[in-house]
Amino acid sequence: MIRRGLYWATLSCFVIASGVLNIVQARRISQLSVQLDEVSQPGRDSLRAGVEIRSLSLRSQSGASIAVRLDDSTRDTALYIFRPGCHWCIKNAAAIKELSSLERGKCRMVGVSTSGDGLAAYVSEYGPDFETYGVASAETAAQLKLSATPQLIVVGSNGRVKRVWTGAFSGGTRDGIENYFSVRLKSNVSGD
Repeated sequence: MIRRGLYWATLSCFVIASGVLNIVQARRISQLSVQLDEVSQPGRDSLRAGVEIRSLSLRSQSGASIAVRLDDSTRDTALYIFRPGCHWCIKNAAAIKELSSLERGKCRMVGVSTSGDGLAAYVSEYGPDFETYGVASAETAAQLKLSATPQLIVVGSNGRVKRVWTGAFSGGTRDGIENYFSVRLKSNVSGD
């Protein structure tokens, strides 16, 4: 009888401890979700949805100035902001190619390098299969509020920013991109 009482008392303690631990873990997960949302959202100084960008002054790979219109298309434009030599931009190369392939015909993809240094070599080695330019001026960099690479900025056919993701295509950023474009990327972006 004493053993049976001890058994039920022990079992009750384990059930109560398990319940308490589940509550603690649920709170931790909730806090992490909030932190993840804050990280995956653009910062205070980053470009935000609703901002108007009708055209960009860019440089072709040959160095010629070119105005790229974002508001005269029948489809949205995804601007992939990168920098040659950026570790995460290189890690994203396969994923951005895959996204471009999946969205071909639905969304116009445009690559924008924050630096002309090494652009030709980057394009040659990592070969985005979409039009790629360099930032022509400090005004263009300010217009896009460029601070970090890589970034993916979706601009609607009306010239207004719809969505901005900053960072590698992994975790919450990857989930957001996949959900927005209704695709599943097979390319895996992981850190070293």
